Amino acid sequence: MTRITTGFSDAARTVSRSIESQSSGLRCSETFGLDSQLREELAEVWGECQEPNWDGFRGLPVSRDTLRQVYHLLEEIPTGITAPSLSAHPDGAIAMEWYLSKNRQIVLSVVDGEIHYAAKFGANRHHGSFAIVDGWPKSLLSLISKITKT
Repeated sequence: MTRITTGFSDAARTVSRSIESQSSGLRCSETFGLDSQLREELAEVWGECQEPNWDGFRGLPVSRDTLRQVYHLLEEIPTGITAPSLSAHPDGAIAMEWYLSKNRQIVLSVVDGEIHYAAKFGANRHHGSFAIVDGWPKSLLSLISKITKT
């Protein structure tokens, strides 16, 4: 879960726990959380790509670890960011895509504890990789937020 505060006092910890508890409740709701439609989409992707050659072109299966990592990342998407479209890639990755227009899009590929991404934001192009250490890399979440804001 994304930490809300960096304070160290008892009051800061109490506020942080309260916000996390309320955020958790929102994430479980149909309106604000990892809703049933997104869970179903992830389950459908997983169901289609568990076996070797799932795509008929020697596609690698998606591992349980990758599935787990994607699920946790989806749970940690802050409110206000729309849910991505999900798909599997033949290299065993699960992709998350936010496509707003030809010039506002980002695709992430999650596999083996890493996030690889490519984004287009107007005339700017971004790409790179991050190891999944403790949830979302802040710079990547910031980029997703910029691209998805309408």
